[in-house]
Amino acid sequence: MKRSFTLIEIIFVLVILGILASIGSEIIVKVYENYLLSRSVSSSSYKLDVALLQISKRLSNRITDTEVTRDNSDTLFTLSIAGGTIYNHIEWIGRAYEVRRGEWNGSYNQPGYSGYLDFTESNKTEFYSPGSNFDKAGNIIEAIYGLDLNSTGNGTGVIFYDSLITNPLKAYGWDGSAPKSVHKVHKKDAKHLYFDSNGQKRASDIYLLACTAYALKHTSDDKLVLYYNFRPWNGEIYSDGNSTTLIDQVTTFKIRRIDKALEIRLCAEDNTTGTPVEFCGKKVIF
Repeated sequence: MKRSFTLIEIIFVLVILGILASIGSEIIVKVYENYLLSRSVSSSSYKLDVALLQISKRLSNRITDTEVTRDNSDTLFTLSIAGGTIYNHIEWIGRAYEVRRGEWNGSYNQPGYSGYLDFTESNKTEFYSPGSNFDKAGNIIEAIYGLDLNSTGNGTGVIFYDSLITNPLKAYGWDGSAPKSVHKVHKKDAKHLYFDSNGQKRASDIYLLACTAYALKHTSDDKLVLYYNFRPWNGEIYSDGNSTTLIDQVTTFKIRRIDKALEIRLCAEDNTTGTPVEFCGKKVIF
């Protein structure tokens, strides 16, 4: 004779199964929540790292002492070198490092420009730069910046090393005045550049080419926006250029200048899991 389960035994088994199901579902929910949190942390950390890398690359190729900032009313100021002042907006002129690097000729990178001026073959209308190839430089400038080095007024500028600059706002045209330290140029031949203006210039034997300025702005909608393709020496400001968002949901963007170095602190928030999680990073750029 077969023995069947009693009602109490069946109820007891169902209760145990219910308890196990409850515990199991909680474990599954926790595992899924941890997966979402892990994915959120990984994604947000990656976005933050990429934004800091882009900022670091641009700022490491800035022309030192061209940096300026703006307050909430868009009034321009120079950055204090004392290190105690915190800013949330920065603009600078970039050196055309891609042009300096040049093109691969099969054996080595041939520079587009050498950065050296020969005074013996230069004057107030043109200058000679040994080791340069302005034909190649022009090709790179047109491909990256959309400027035609062959044309007068194309926007390319030359900045000579000058330790006597006391007012960057006027020296580089940030304040809208005629720039004293940026000289617009166009190509004469592979080794020579013409100055667009024939006036007197304070030159040195070391120079840099500049094709654009940059700006970083923490906007009111919590985005960190990079502005580019504008030229203060042409009377343009950052809003005249192009822009791209580096990262959104930004909670903190702070810049501090210590002598020649810049310290950048960036924080952003992620709400993927329903609970805000803040991620922060810091870079020091020399």
